[in-house]
Amino acid sequence: MTRLVVYLKLVDNPIKNVKFYVYNKDGNVITTKDIAFNNDNTVDAYFFLDYGTDSSVEDNDLRRGNTYKFAFIINLDTDNDGKADSTFPSSMPTSGLFNAIKKDPVFKLYIDNSTSNSITYKYLITDIDNALEKDEESGKYLLYYDIEDNSYSSVIEVADTFKDVTLSNLNSSDIYSISYSRRNLKR
Repeated sequence: MTRLVVYLKLVDNPIKNVKFYVYNKDGNVITTKDIAFNNDNTVDAYFFLDYGTDSSVEDNDLRRGNTYKFAFIINLDTDNDGKADSTFPSSMPTSGLFNAIKKDPVFKLYIDNSTSNSITYKYLITDIDNALEKDEESGKYLLYYDIEDNSYSSVIEVADTFKDVTLSNLNSSDIYSISYSRRNLKR
């Protein structure tokens, strides 16, 4: 009987890089990124999200207000020729869904004037992620206010300067609440 001895020497790490895939909620690839391994055989992957867009815009890049999932494959050089020729694992691991929430609009306001049945505010809205949502019927941004069991609204706008909004139907003893409509994720 002859004995065969095989010596295996790993000259180079066969792992060339990791390829990350980012999918939108519909399963379409939004972006990919090839990242080399660090000296300690780890990978640091950073994905930066741009500002959110209006809900009517279909985003084709990474932006707040969308839902994503991530996947990866590892590219291997199994024949040590310096080129990736195989991937691992055979089925791509995929994350769960990740919601990239939009930043809420910021309202700055102060009382400008009041009468016996109304109050007028000066306001400024900063909405970097387009989270403020327009009313479906009017197509305008609305500030809603409730007085006891009654609900009202006034038109507002996003602008670079202070604007006026008046809340009517008030009595001097009324306690009212103010709200607005926003969407932190696209549908």
